[in-house]
Amino acid sequence: MRIGILTFHRGNNYGGILQCYALQQVLKSMNHEVEIIDYKNTGCSSLLSRLYAKYSTSKSAADFVATIKDLFLRKRSESFDAENNRKSIQVFDAFRAKYLTISQPLDAKTIGEYANAHYNLIITGSDQVWTSLFDSPLAYMIDWQPLYTGKRMSYAACSAFDWVHGKQKKVLNECLNRFDILTVRDTTTQRLVQHITGKNPKIVPDPSLLYAYEEFVTNDEREPYILTYVLGDEIEGGHHSALLKIKKKVGDIPVYSIIIPCNSRDITQYADKVFEYLSPNQWVDLFAHASYVYTDSFHAIMFSLKFQKPFAAYYRNKIRSSRLIDLKNRGLKTIYSCVDDMDDNIQIFHESLLKGTFDLRECLSSKDCL
Repeated sequence: MRIGILTFHRGNNYGGILQCYALQQVLKSMNHEVEIIDYKNTGCSSLLSRLYAKYSTSKSAADFVATIKDLFLRKRSESFDAENNRKSIQVFDAFRAKYLTISQPLDAKTIGEYANAHYNLIITGSDQVWTSLFDSPLAYMIDWQPLYTGKRMSYAACSAFDWVHGKQKKVLNECLNRFDILTVRDTTTQRLVQHITGKNPKIVPDPSLLYAYEEFVTNDEREPYILTYVLGDEIEGGHHSALLKIKKKVGDIPVYSIIIPCNSRDITQYADKVFEYLSPNQWVDLFAHASYVYTDSFHAIMFSLKFQKPFAAYYRNKIRSSRLIDLKNRGLKTIYSCVDDMDDNIQIFHESLLKGTFDLRECLSSKDCL
């Protein structure tokens, strides 16, 4: 089968690019022809349209205000550094060129015709491909012209929202009802699909849990270390207090911090080593050898689970909190809202993450995909 994957492969984000690579490799291992669809949204939403989108996905005035605060008032310890960002992009571009099979560049005007000519099946996901619910076109819901005539599947698609009102709900319903198979990554997105279509999509594992990444893990001897990977604002109560609590569990071992441009650097003042411009494979290797992980990142949690590393995770920013709260509700108890909640639990793995899932190979051979 010729399969196109539609996801956020161009984001300079470790979790996003590694889940894309995992899904590509898993599908290739099933002897499918796989290509990452190199779609780029060339449009630019106005501030007014962005605010309307936030309003339309909020269930209450308080919810809307919290979303706006999260969007515009997030703290940053340093201003944007164009040179650091350029260096980071070079590292991610090198990984994409070496490890991803990518189509020619496509936009809203060319993606429909190209997809009809090249793919039997489009898989959209994983990552937060359904968080932007007011794009035109809704590319990640395969809302293209000309209309795509092949099979459509969402795999572990994710949204930060579980609600939308107004006329856009009808538009989304039409898009989602064209899918042959609908699966999602979390209960928030499951509720969104239920709200829009009345259907109950299955929750499936993130692609990063399906692949071993053995080619990226070295046999190097390492000293014990606490690995931090923080994308958003500081935990309520402060990173310093959180790290002190962690060191009471694991000992006074060094703190290693991974950072990327555009994200907070607050954590680095407590780090013994700071890593910038890591390749995604080096990022994986640091998780594989860590003694303990401290993070606010969904995919950092996934890789902690994969390599059976104890971790403490937290949520502070609204747009990131829903998927972490979902994991907590599904059995991961070391996810916290503040330092005071941190306890002595040691979380390594929990089978609830795989409950209610199905085999990807079986799904692709079903009548819905043939």
